[in-house]
Amino acid sequence: MENTPPETISKRKEKKAKRVNKKISLPGSVDVRVQHTNDDSVVSKRSAVSCGYVADPFLRLFVRKPTRRSPLVNRGYYLRMVVMTDLITKCIEKCLAMPSNSSHSVQVISLGAGYDTFALRYLLGDQAHEHSGPVHFYDVDFPEVMQSKAALMSAAPPGTFPVDWSIQYENAANPVSSASYSAVGVDLRRSEEVLLESLQNVSSQFSSSNLTIVYAECVMQYMPAEKAASLIQTLATHFPNLYFFAYDQLHPSDSFGKVMTGALQQKQSPLLSVATVPGGTEMIARAKEGGMRHVRFANFYDLSRQYIDESETERERVDRLEAFDEFEEWGEMCEHYGITFATTAKEPMQLGDCFTGCEAKTPGLPSNKQVSVHHWPSGRFGFAGWGNGNVHREELANGDVLLVSFGGFDVIKQHQRVNTFRVHSLREGEVRTVLQENEHTPPGLVFHSFDRLGPFTYVVAGGRTSPTSVNGDVFIFKLHMTATQEVSINSTLSVTCTRIASGSSLTERYRHASVVIGDNKLLLVGGKNSSGQCVTEACLLEIQEGQAVTVQPITLEGLPPLFSAAAAKLSDGRILLCGGVNCAFKAYDTMWYLDIGKGKVDVVQQCAALERFSHTATTVQLDGEEFVLIVGGTSTRPKEVVNLDPIFYNVKSGQMEVPHVEGELPSWSRHACVELASGVIGVVGGGYTCFSFATFTAKPALLYLSPDAEQNMKRCLVASRESLPNGTDPTVGANIQRLSNFLCTERERVRELTFSPEIFRNVATKAEKPCVFRNVNMGSCTTKWADPAYLKSVEGETVVSVHVAEGSHLLDFVRKNFTFRHVQFSELVDHLVSSNAYHREHGEVPQETWYYRSVSTHMKTERSDVWKDFSALGKDLVLPPGVDSFVGPRLHQSCLRINTAPLQLWTHYDTMDNVLLQVTGRKRVVLFPPSQYNNLYMSGSSSPVIDLDHPDLVQYPRMIEALKHSTEVTLEPGDMLYFPANWFHHITTLQGDTPLVISVNAFFHHFESPDYDAKDLYGNKDLPAVTQLRESILNQTRAAMASAQVNPGCALPVEYKEFALRQIIHDLESLANDITAGAQTL
Repeated sequence: MENTPPETISKRKEKKAKRVNKKISLPGSVDVRVQHTNDDSVVSKRSAVSCGYVADPFLRLFVRKPTRRSPLVNRGYYLRMVVMTDLITKCIEKCLAMPSNSSHSVQVISLGAGYDTFALRYLLGDQAHEHSGPVHFYDVDFPEVMQSKAALMSAAPPGTFPVDWSIQYENAANPVSSASYSAVGVDLRRSEEVLLESLQNVSSQFSSSNLTIVYAECVMQYMPAEKAASLIQTLATHFPNLYFFAYDQLHPSDSFGKVMTGALQQKQSPLLSVATVPGGTEMIARAKEGGMRHVRFANFYDLSRQYIDESETERERVDRLEAFDEFEEWGEMCEHYGITFATTAKEPMQLGDCFTGCEAKTPGLPSNKQVSVHHWPSGRFGFAGWGNGNVHREELANGDVLLVSFGGFDVIKQHQRVNTFRVHSLREGEVRTVLQENEHTPPGLVFHSFDRLGPFTYVVAGGRTSPTSVNGDVFIFKLHMTATQEVSINSTLSVTCTRIASGSSLTERYRHASVVIGDNKLLLVGGKNSSGQCVTEACLLEIQEGQAVTVQPITLEGLPPLFSAAAAKLSDGRILLCGGVNCAFKAYDTMWYLDIGKGKVDVVQQCAALERFSHTATTVQLDGEEFVLIVGGTSTRPKEVVNLDPIFYNVKSGQMEVPHVEGELPSWSRHACVELASGVIGVVGGGYTCFSFATFTAKPALLYLSPDAEQNMKRCLVASRESLPNGTDPTVGANIQRLSNFLCTERERVRELTFSPEIFRNVATKAEKPCVFRNVNMGSCTTKWADPAYLKSVEGETVVSVHVAEGSHLLDFVRKNFTFRHVQFSELVDHLVSSNAYHREHGEVPQETWYYRSVSTHMKTERSDVWKDFSALGKDLVLPPGVDSFVGPRLHQSCLRINTAPLQLWTHYDTMDNVLLQVTGRKRVVLFPPSQYNNLYMSGSSSPVIDLDHPDLVQYPRMIEALKHSTEVTLEPGDMLYFPANWFHHITTLQGDTPLVISVNAFFHHFESPDYDAKDLYGNKDLPAVTQLRESILNQTRAAMASAQVNPGCALPVEYKEFALRQIIHDLESLANDITAGAQTL
């Protein structure tokens, strides 16, 4: 419970404090954003206090109404508060007790104090009478922050502060002063000139020769590296009896670190020093270089263990406050914060075993193998999240591979637990599934097990909806298809679910390991129960014809209590278990063989590299030998000590080795691994919430384990009919050739009009058909932008996000065969120039195809604006006279597009009218009228048919009809293409006189602005009126279907409803065709 001040703050005084704070003006700079991190911190501390983690009677002065934070944030700030309070208090008491301290006094300086309450708690809290000597506190921060703090203190109830405390918020240099406490307004970056002088000015008691404790919480990394180093040097130089504590963020280069630094950068409060001083080793070196005599560093793994995990009483108290199951996040939090303790005193001060020199990395394992990391075949996997049990592989007769999974914590679905059954085709991407819901349908689950019993048959056991609500049911899922079927993005697969066991205490577990060990036998090992304790008893489930299950308890002698371990079944039937963690947050460094028949385990290996949990163990065959590949995970010790790189365990020899890794390994944890082809492992899912910053979700990736892995993977991705010229099915080949004869090879040309403002206004007002205007005036850009050197000179350092496709020039939005990469503008220009030269010389597609489409710097809230986002280039570009006056007031966004031959951009439509200004290079644009929507096999706003010159007519036969209605235009520099909303367009970049092909789109409204979706940042969201019309038709259709009866009380059979729907679809298509022909107007 919180200790409370004598009275709550009156609303009158609270309003007064707010008025005062409004009068305190903060400069409009990055400083303001950094200062606002103080607000985030104090709100989180207040949440931890209100939840009972720690007592602080003064935080309510600065945050009157608590805002509940997540258990992870509450625990994180609790640990921070407890550790810093304990360390500073111990240091004060040790200083007061030193024989050399003749004055028996200590001065404590908090740098970047913000609304820190340590001084208030120490001087005025319940334990104030226990202190053995005088201590003077100095809270130092920007003057505006100290004035704000003083204003809130002035609104406190009478009696909160002693009468001799002077609180004058108007005084920027010293808004609060007393015999034991001073608030000091100073910019720390001016340390040498101002800090010491300011401290001397506010208190006659201050002396640099006094025993001095200085602490800084999340301050040093926000300062420029040279200023932070200078501050340490200043402190070391002027304070001969100094004890310095710095609590800082660490490790900016891993997955969590990138999210952390990116989030703070986006908030305009960047960590300016973290790249220079990224870890404990660098922290120690900086302090020693600054003149400190003794320096130690404590990581939060050890601090967490000392303050929480090793005290059973405290751990149980904390566990009772809130349900907690964020162990991976806790590990990442421990990894990315640490405390440096440095002193100028002759003798070091002992503050516990946590403060040491940085631990050395454990000796590496042998490294004779190589693993290379590659992008997923499509840029996106349907599941972005974690806790989905596992992913299983189904191979189809045509060579395609399906990946099947269930449930999990889905970041895409608003960070919710889901009960979605997913099917992903390596060739086609996500395949729609319909789970036939009934009384057996499970809720959204995480940390369950998901195992394959046989072809298209799976079992789900355990899992949870919350840490205190654990599932004990067992479910069988059937995917109703056969290996001879083919799937596409237009397929819909049916899934049924049956609950075959209910509520057993043995199956009521989550974070367990599972493995199918025989015909319809499933072993569950470890895990946690609803009490938060480890499940010590394993169980064997015997599933009988997919309808019933018997549960047999198994005691495995020698296996410690654990959860989040990984299991693998070997080819000889043995079961291998490795890693895992216990409830005291201690990971195991052990690998075991499980002997189910004898009920015991044998230790196979013990190695620091195994000290991980939430990892995967996958059996693979390489060069005729069996290996277990261990990937990812989280540890309970620093990554500098425990190497979390992949491990190969040779089953026959028992040797382990860490391979050389080519490419970037993300911080995989809570992910799944599945063998896609010989020597190819797919890694999907995984991630965690990065404390209070944002969420990291690992992108799907491929691991190539052998030299022939790439070729093996390509065979999975290439459709069998594409190899028909050398194939064995002449019937299908003949059909393809016969269909190709019907393709339209000569397209109608887009009409050309002579440009004038009046003609353009007339065309754009009617918005009926596309047209092209040749050689219009668009400024000096047509000549200047043709020069790569000019582009680099004016925008070279600008960071842009480019589409990157590997091994293909056909960009596919539906299957996402590209990823995004941040590069400097100069790098983009150089790459495109070299790619163009390669294509000209060899006639081949470069290894990587890059395409740039500009987005706003604040892409989640603002639209692209070429004149604003590229101020230098924007001076060269103008809209033609008459176009500017018509489009300007209606402009939605303007996009800069840069690429080179032979790129092709997927067919899609936009919901805005559009003018495309061709600045440099040449493009072919193929357009389709809105009437061809169905013939283009649309998925959202894009078509999966990406090669218009060689379409797959077996899979997309209606493209024959679509191409009959297409029109085409080749754009040259200075040309302007107009096309109305909802016209489909496909772009092909052509070789020309210049390597760079640059154009600018201007999207503009045809109707009044309120008629469009205000959240549409890219011009591809349907008008709200269109969306409402579709929803109205669908809802009325669903209602009619639900109420359809043969006779009263007897529902129309579902097969008749389906037939009626297909008749309605035919009728609606006829109606749409009538509208197109102008025969009917609605």
